[in-house]
Amino acid sequence: MLYDFMASVAKEPVFVTFLILFTGLTLAKFKIKGVSAGSAAIFMTGFIFGIYGLRSSEHITALGLMIFMYAIGIHSGPSFFNSLGKKGLPYLIIAISVSFSTIFFTVIAAKLFGFSTQTALGLFTGSLNSSSSVAILYDSGWGHAMLSCYGIVYPLGLLSVVFFVQLLPAALKKNLIREARRSGYKKKEEHHYIIRRKFKVKNEEVIGLKVHELSLDEKLGVHVARLYRGDLTMTIVDNIRLIKNDVLLLVGEEKPIEKAGTLIGREVIDDLSVDPLVESRQIIINNPALHNSQLESVDFLNKYHAIVNKIWRNGIELAPKGNFTFEKGDTLMVLGNPKNLDKLEGFLGTKKAMTGEFDLSSISFGMALAFVLSKLKLSVPHLGTFTLGVSGSALLIGMVFGYLTYLGILKRNMSTPAESILKELGLGLFLAGIGTRSGAGICDLNLAEISALLFSSLMIMYASMIFVFSVCSFVLKMNFVKSLACVCGGFNSTTAITTLTSIIGSEEPVSFFASAYPLSLFGIIFSSQVLAVIMHP
Repeated sequence: MLYDFMASVAKEPVFVTFLILFTGLTLAKFKIKGVSAGSAAIFMTGFIFGIYGLRSSEHITALGLMIFMYAIGIHSGPSFFNSLGKKGLPYLIIAISVSFSTIFFTVIAAKLFGFSTQTALGLFTGSLNSSSSVAILYDSGWGHAMLSCYGIVYPLGLLSVVFFVQLLPAALKKNLIREARRSGYKKKEEHHYIIRRKFKVKNEEVIGLKVHELSLDEKLGVHVARLYRGDLTMTIVDNIRLIKNDVLLLVGEEKPIEKAGTLIGREVIDDLSVDPLVESRQIIINNPALHNSQLESVDFLNKYHAIVNKIWRNGIELAPKGNFTFEKGDTLMVLGNPKNLDKLEGFLGTKKAMTGEFDLSSISFGMALAFVLSKLKLSVPHLGTFTLGVSGSALLIGMVFGYLTYLGILKRNMSTPAESILKELGLGLFLAGIGTRSGAGICDLNLAEISALLFSSLMIMYASMIFVFSVCSFVLKMNFVKSLACVCGGFNSTTAITTLTSIIGSEEPVSFFASAYPLSLFGIIFSSQVLAVIMHP
């Protein structure tokens, strides 16, 4: 009786889908040397389930596909459109280099081993770990054979870029740490984030001095946010003379604050988190005048009495240095007085939605609009009829919504966690679905075909990465570490850039990765469509 019950449950596609999701996410929590399989664990779990004949829900897979592609659009749209200007020309060249080389070597592999179109497409998308490319191809009607090949080479493609950033320096006898220091990349500081602490004036040396005479901003990079004197709170403090037992609220990094505190007196311990006079706020840059402007040009400290704590671009955290160049769509974490932050927000753009805020209205409208767009067809003489499909339409609408932010009565604004949840949910549901379909078709391949696929994947990835690295080094004249970072971005490998930064002990190359990532992401998607046309008999 129990066996029959469990057997009937196992045949339910909805149950199988969420069981795959749970199992894959559980496996993704395990790390080997700090590296986890991430969303690949969901796909591989579905792949194994598919081998044993279990099937996921097609409707949930289709929904996950739309959500994932829409989330990719809103997540990467701002960086993609920003990269189309003159400043993005080097990264456009990198994206073209990735597209050309991967298509070229995939065609060679297909001719060498006699791969079919579906096999070649699965080889291409799996080697590049491009879930978005396989999503669009799957939506266009390419079926099980492509998915099976995608599943076979996916793990190898995942590791190829990670090994490349370690093998190439060894092959060329380059010391990565020495190359990083030679290029001016400083070692990551132990304490980077901005904190707040209060100190009571006790030292006789500072009593009677004006606050600006302490020179804390100039010497230590510490800002005096306010001064407490009895029941009185002052926010404009530069010309206030200090008296004994005044309390100063200092904002800055931990070590400089400790030095400033030693100069002032002793620390006061209370609950700064409930201080109504200081808050942190995320603000999205929408002011077009700030595009390509540097952080130091805004003069946050003197003009707005605020400090930039963190910066995110395309979901990647970047260092808030004075020479950092803004792009439209960047998100800043700013610390300061609420009234000053209101003024700053009016200048920069839009307040980022608070954690947990989820803009369901714009998502629903975007999905509906994408469905309408997917029904439009373009007839091209001698080539046939072209359509974006549901996935391509969701991607395009997401890109536009992500870049514009405001659309009449629609305010396309979600918190960073909400955007990540949307993307991960869609990707997880989609990978669970195509994983079972990939596993179901593996029985049609023999050992010789699987060996040919694995060898071809290695050839495509390493030959392409060497080509792209050469373009970065010799054509674009980038230094060694920057070239490696751009290879990581060009092949969309967050695991590889994490490995690179951990080796050199600096996160500065992440900015190059973030710049190369969006154009290459869409370049690979476009390349998969070009390859389908080239290979189609």
